[in-house]
Amino acid sequence: KRRVDTAFHVGFDEEYKASLCLLLIRLDKSPAACECHSGEELELKRRANTTSTAEDTQLSQEAKNKIATFTMLDSQLYRYAQQRFLYDLDEYGLECHLSKPATGTDE
Repeated sequence: KRRVDTAFHVGFDEEYKASLCLLLIRLDKSPAACECHSGEELELKRRANTTSTAEDTQLSQEAKNKIATFTMLDSQLYRYAQQRFLYDLDEYGLECHLSKPATGTDE
């Protein structure tokens, strides 16, 4: 958790636009499109992900339970990093770039 707390930037692939705008603002290189009410759209070019997704693989419930046990701490750290990310977005007024509104609860 200490590394998350002291990291210069925390971002998430699933919130690419918000993460990129947050990074650019922290680097003092923010384009106008990162301002929530600018009316401009941030043009993003990303490479397509060609790896298989979780939906491509069928796992037994036993395997899913083992994975959940092995990754429990990872999941906790991920949620902690998400909270840091949401805090930073709020601090810089960038919540408008979230792909879905933050609820502060787990899904």
